[in-house]
Amino acid sequence: MDDERTEAMVASQILNKDDPTLLTWREIKDSYGSCTNFMQCNGLKPWNPEDIEMAVSISRTFKTQGVEEDDD
Repeated sequence: MDDERTEAMVASQILNKDDPTLLTWREIKDSYGSCTNFMQCNGLKPWNPEDIEMAVSISRTFKTQGVEEDDD
């Protein structure tokens, strides 16, 4: 799978602008450069469905931590 298709597939799974519990595209882009890099930086394989589920879980955890840090 080429890089653009991989990125599009991963983004479609881990981004949801209507879900405030997930990191936004901008948050991922600013910190990791891309959704694919977000997964790889967390030791996950973008082509593995279980790893995509884990990426969503990690995204929620990071979002929650960020919200708590902002509230201090």
